[in-house]
Amino acid sequence: MTDFLNQNQELKVPATEAPSSDARTTRGRRFKSRRPGSTEEPENPRPGSGVKSPQKKKKKEESKLFTDFYGIVFLFLIGAFLGGGYLLLNPMYAEFKSLNGKIETELQTLSSERAFLDSLDRSIAAADAIPEETLDRVERALPREIGVPTMLLEVSQIAGQSGVNLISVQFAPVTESAEDADARPLGRSTLELEPVALSLSIEAPGYQAMRSFLYNLEQSLRVMDVNTIAVTGNPSNDMMSYSVELTAYSIKTLERTSAARSPDDALLMMDDPAFLEP
Repeated sequence: MTDFLNQNQELKVPATEAPSSDARTTRGRRFKSRRPGSTEEPENPRPGSGVKSPQKKKKKEESKLFTDFYGIVFLFLIGAFLGGGYLLLNPMYAEFKSLNGKIETELQTLSSERAFLDSLDRSIAAADAIPEETLDRVERALPREIGVPTMLLEVSQIAGQSGVNLISVQFAPVTESAEDADARPLGRSTLELEPVALSLSIEAPGYQAMRSFLYNLEQSLRVMDVNTIAVTGNPSNDMMSYSVELTAYSIKTLERTSAARSPDDALLMMDDPAFLEP
């Protein structure tokens, strides 16, 4: 007898085939069919497959353009800043350099003037230490003015001491050239002398008397130069006539003629033993 109960159960459970591996791997995925040799990319590429989508390429290009643009702008701003700083600071630097040079020049001038004042103080101290007698001798040797009466008196006294007769005396100003002034034996002195010419007419009984007159004239404190001597004889007597040309000096000014000179030079003549001898 046929078992209908078991038959019905077998009919209720139909046999099913096991799913294949291909069906499991392709379930839930959709691929676009590609023909062999086609270069088209799938619509939904797998992650990590190495294939870049057009959207990502576009974003990358936009990012690169953005970076290049702002890099150029940044470099331009740096160049503008440096150029503006140069245009602004260069005139200020030039002015500062010029002012610095002027300050250095003024400091050098101030140092020179200070050295001159120090030298002047030393000279004043040295002058104060000079005895009054020495100052009187210097004043007699180079007076501050010609002093015609004093000079006449001195020449007359020398003539009387020497035994000669002073017939006449003539004075005349002398105009010296620059070469003659430089040739004067005053060295570095800043003394400016005023010369005056003297013409003496003298009668002497002989050569020895005239020689004594010239010697006494040389030994006097008054600075004088003997330029020429002319001698003529007188047949009627033993007297000899002499014409003597002299140049005497006086101090005209005492000033600082050069920055390289100091007031100590004005005292050089005081160091001469001829001025200090009695």
